[in-house]
Amino acid sequence: MKYKKKIASTEIEKINLESIKDGEYEGFYDVYYLNARVAVKVEDNKIVSIELIEHKYDRYSGEPMIQQVLDNQSLDVDAISGATNSCKTVLKAIEIALSKGKI
Repeated sequence: MKYKKKIASTEIEKINLESIKDGEYEGFYDVYYLNARVAVKVEDNKIVSIELIEHKYDRYSGEPMIQQVLDNQSLDVDAISGATNSCKTVLKAIEIALSKGKI
């Protein structure tokens, strides 16, 4: 029950890349059955790479979500059908990483 409550309450905040200084930042998010650890590299107010360091999941690898974030330069992307919770976990880890670089 803790898992369902935590994933249901997980919200992905919008990140203004103009407010993120250049650097590499790590983020981790855990919702009991799922987790994600990422390293996000930012240069000139753009996300240039996202490495999925760790991802505990049931059916979904997380890589397509990472590509969507890179392509759109935004966390406001559609979840992969059938993998909404895994997608939220990966996105939240990216958000946490980026928040560490706020000016």
